[in-house]
Amino acid sequence: MSTSLALVPTSQLPYLVSVATEPALVAFAVPAAMIGLGAAGIFGATISIGCVLMIAFVATRLPIVRRHLEIRRVERARQRTEARRRARLRDANPMRVAQYLEIRELVSELADDQAELLDHFVTVAVRLEHDTRTLRLVGGDQFPALARASGRAGAIADRRRQAAVEARVRVDRLADELDAIEELTKLLVLRVAAPVSVRHDLLIERLAELDEVDRGMRQLDAMCAESQG
Repeated sequence: MSTSLALVPTSQLPYLVSVATEPALVAFAVPAAMIGLGAAGIFGATISIGCVLMIAFVATRLPIVRRHLEIRRVERARQRTEARRRARLRDANPMRVAQYLEIRELVSELADDQAELLDHFVTVAVRLEHDTRTLRLVGGDQFPALARASGRAGAIADRRRQAAVEARVRVDRLADELDAIEELTKLLVLRVAAPVSVRHDLLIERLAELDEVDRGMRQLDAMCAESQG
């Protein structure tokens, strides 16, 4: 097996791997293997599968097949990336998940790949959920009155109060970052989308042409009436 792979050009290997995982090839190889198995046992099945793989290898040299495989490869990579993003957002706030889905839909309208923008949104959303849960766990801005505010507990409570304030500022900044990403995406869609050229004077021109035809028909009718009279 390693010897046969060594004979395959390096540039051909990605296409060969892609075509080997194509459902159409598997659907064709299984019946061929069964026929070979029934005709000549294991040897026949091996020969049948080898013939199918050889046909696939030759097909990968065709430009149209390579374009199809490249499109499928990019699509599978995009699906894997999307699955990783959704897995990271599993514990995020449902509102942020819905916001991500809306941004992803907007990004799909852009010509350029904006994967970095989606990755940044997921990272910020995960961090926001972590900080929000931490604030909720420690009580957030709620601090019980301490009997001995001047003691060690009071000093620690003051430091905790300051840390909570800083955490709240950080949470607000992260939430603002997510909203800014959404606004930026909408701006990109508006700026990048190719404007449709509309001729606002087209209807006026067509109506003018119809009026011209009507005038000509009326003149022709008048001339016909005069000649008959």
